[in-house]
Amino acid sequence: MARYATGKYAKAISDRSGMEFPYREMVREWNGAFVHVSEYEPKQPQLEPKPNGADGVSLLNTRTDRNEPPTAVALPKDPFTVTNGSATLTVSLLNHSLQVGDFVLFFNGASNDPTQSFGLGSNLFPLFAATTAMAAADTSATLDSNTNFPASGFYFIQSPTEPAATNPNNVPVIQREVIKYTGKSGGTTITG
Repeated sequence: MARYATGKYAKAISDRSGMEFPYREMVREWNGAFVHVSEYEPKQPQLEPKPNGADGVSLLNTRTDRNEPPTAVALPKDPFTVTNGSATLTVSLLNHSLQVGDFVLFFNGASNDPTQSFGLGSNLFPLFAATTAMAAADTSATLDSNTNFPASGFYFIQSPTEPAATNPNNVPVIQREVIKYTGKSGGTTITG
């Protein structure tokens, strides 16, 4: 294979200026032009811009928004005021998020009687005393009597916490649950 000459004494004509320069001082530009090093111009960076990716819009791990269930709020001591001759009941509750048109249920949270707490008759939630402790996985409850219960329906359980003896204004917290049952047996057991 033939070799090229080194061009030690050769001259070349610049494609840019048309002037003669030593061949060994010539370089080729990005566009193919053969120019002297003093005339060399690098490629303009804007001719090859870096790709600009779009901003991310959606998230990888998403969930739909949920509606939080209503929660009970303890009112301060003596929260209700009524002006004589007025049909308006004023409730004092600081930092609330209630708006006009919201529905609110007031009940006597310190009562251990569900008919007092919710203003319901005993025909909706028969009153009873559980004779054994109940766990979350239980499918039956043993009561002192199930005679007032219909063949199937719902029953209401609640258990109060004791207020701290050092804080007389502390109202006991009543934990309540309504449980569906499908049958009763033996005069003391409901199942479901």
